[in-house]
Amino acid sequence: MNETRTIKVVCECKAHSNPIGTTDWLKFLGKVYVEEVNTGSTVNGCFISLSGVNGNVSGSFENLKQKNKSNVELITGDDLYSLLIKCFPAVEREKAINIINNQSNKRIMNVSLAYYEAEIFWVISLESDRFTVLNNKGDILNSENIVVCLLKDNVAGTHLDLEEEKQKIEHQKLIESVIFSILSKHNGKMESTQCFSEVEQKLNESKVELTKSCYDQAINSIGEQDFVICENNIVELKLSEPNARILFLRYVFPLGVNIDLLSSNYFENLLDLSLLQEIEKVQCNLSLPEEEKSLCLKVLRSSPSALWLAVNEIGMITHHRKTQPESTEQLDKHDIQLFIRYICEKLKADYDNPNLKQFYFEKAEIVELDFEFSLKAKRKSAFNIVIVQEM
Repeated sequence: MNETRTIKVVCECKAHSNPIGTTDWLKFLGKVYVEEVNTGSTVNGCFISLSGVNGNVSGSFENLKQKNKSNVELITGDDLYSLLIKCFPAVEREKAINIINNQSNKRIMNVSLAYYEAEIFWVISLESDRFTVLNNKGDILNSENIVVCLLKDNVAGTHLDLEEEKQKIEHQKLIESVIFSILSKHNGKMESTQCFSEVEQKLNESKVELTKSCYDQAINSIGEQDFVICENNIVELKLSEPNARILFLRYVFPLGVNIDLLSSNYFENLLDLSLLQEIEKVQCNLSLPEEEKSLCLKVLRSSPSALWLAVNEIGMITHHRKTQPESTEQLDKHDIQLFIRYICEKLKADYDNPNLKQFYFEKAEIVELDFEFSLKAKRKSAFNIVIVQEM
């Protein structure tokens, strides 16, 4: 037989910026007590504080539980988060953060949950008083979405359209990349006004608009780097020192592969024996044999991926060299072989990349690449690697 039961509940919700203290807690308990006196029956109490409670309140609540006063429940923001995720499945907090980090370079200040129409949403607060919103599937909501509109009207800060933000970032990266290619054509130094004119012309060929403000923003970003000087209407690359070239390469490659830059004589001249010595330092003082240095330089000049790999630590080489600095001759030989193998593998991958065909046919003048590894396993011995190639 179905039976209807009525449960009396006193509920209070707090969304303060700081944890709730004893005063609010005791006021709530008083309300529950007064209602019990007035009704002559047990009344359930539910106190919700999004920002949590201080130690006195949590201690008081634990004391009530120990005395079997189970009709009062305390729920904090963390508890509510667990309940919401259980009742309304959504992407995990860490995944939501990764989604934002992949779309924007702005620093995340806070991550909150919002509830609307039986769904939950991630509200991500960003630096510069901006925010963006993800739905329970991890999709970024645009400015026309009803939840975004409600938040814009009721919370501090300005909504950030991440798709628009991503396009701005990609646009600036393209401008910076073209600036470096233009500078390389002029041996690393030219007037900023002339640089703007040539960058504008180059982008117009690709039907990409360039405004003076976008150019100035790119120049300001470049000018913050130690290997660039921007003053008195002059933009100049300062790459005489090998360590400056390492910084330059680490900066320029994430902007995107620029064939004009790779094909310039200025860029090729940066890749000399002094740079290779700096690369050896990057790989924790790897010591390449003299007879292998010519091969390594040819590979690095012929493969942007190999060069990018070389100017950054290769974990399989550097990890044990850091933890076991007293390396043996046998281990050094293994590391050298591994380094050569890795950069040659990158060369092969680049050569097979259709986006680099122009570079290989016109500048590198490589029309065919024979690439073969012979691997022999010997007890207590490093790899024996044979590279068959002519460059």
